Amino acid sequence: MKIHSLLCVRFYSTGVTARPDSIVYTVANYCDTAAATFGIIVDSGTACIPVSVAVALATPSELLIYPNPTQGDFTVFVSSDMEEQAIVKVLDMLGQQVLDFTVSTNQETTIKNQLRAGIYLLSVNTVHTVSCVKLLVTK
Repeated sequence: MKIHSLLCVRFYSTGVTARPDSIVYTVANYCDTAAATFGIIVDSGTACIPVSVAVALATPSELLIYPNPTQGDFTVFVSSDMEEQAIVKVLDMLGQQVLDFTVSTNQETTIKNQLRAGIYLLSVNTVHTVSCVKLLVTK
């Protein structure tokens, strides 16, 4: 998907030269950190330039874990409008990573339960989204 916008950055007598550049936008939360880079053009101050920024926008991924609570194996399903790999990290309530694996979006993946009874946080990271869900393991 392309986002078309009019970007006008003017620097008068600041020593900044007109040239292509990029902006890096980073978001961090308790699940993980995600970053996106956007191209910009610094204008010489004579005119605004229409800029077309190519950004792959995925709808927020839907993360399903079932059965939840679980006494054994569980299934992870990450739905997305883009086919991509998702990195899943399982954290205990102390924030320690106890398990990690990779799944493909839009495909069910069954995980052999290696976890002790307790509450866990599953963090799923794709190139475009970060999702978290709580998992309850009972024995």
